[in-house]
Amino acid sequence: MLANINVLLLDYALGSLKRQGGKSIFIFLVLCLLIFLLASVLMIADAIIFTMKQA
Repeated sequence: MLANINVLLLDYALGSLKRQGGKSIFIFLVLCLLIFLLASVLMIADAIIFTMKQA
């Protein structure tokens, strides 16, 4: 029974991706860009703090 529910959920998710493929790809790319920007800011901030502690 549980396997049947998982298959139905997977079928629904894949159908949704097929219907709204462009929108899904756009949202995925925007989220990737936001994660990249956040990681870059945190890395630069950590590098500045590390440099300040060495001086």
